[in-house]
Amino acid sequence: MQQPFKVNIICTIFPHITVPPAPSKVTFSVARKDWFIVAWNAPSHPHGVIISYELRYWKTESENPTLGNKVRITKQLASQSQTKKVKDLEGSIGYSVQIRAETTVGQGPWSGIATITTEPGEPSPPRSLMATNITQTSITLSWELPQYPNGRIVHYIVCRK
Repeated sequence: MQQPFKVNIICTIFPHITVPPAPSKVTFSVARKDWFIVAWNAPSHPHGVIISYELRYWKTESENPTLGNKVRITKQLASQSQTKKVKDLEGSIGYSVQIRAETTVGQGPWSGIATITTEPGEPSPPRSLMATNITQTSITLSWELPQYPNGRIVHYIVCRK
């Protein structure tokens, strides 16, 4: 008759490894017309090893974070202070940003919302340029606003060739 097979299982439980708390002190170090650099502090007690951060940003006027963009950050995670350059933005637009950390257990909660407005940029050309009432000494020009004003338009320059 065969002896019953016995297996000893050793299980180590790490109660301190859970989802991390939210990052803190979300700020902006630089903002230009089409990019900004966001900075934040890692959670002081991350409840494990941070394996990534997720940054989400959206146009503040939309008031809906789920309509925004997300960026996953997986490099240089050991530092207490983190930064990320966010590019391809529009000029003179308010953006909102949130960040969360992730351990092997899962993603933690989002940080508080931080907001910034990019600098004004050059506008795109006016649309639908039309010339009417053309005489020897005058012309009437009309046009539509640029598709991307990139700030408040304060004047137009009309040149004659």
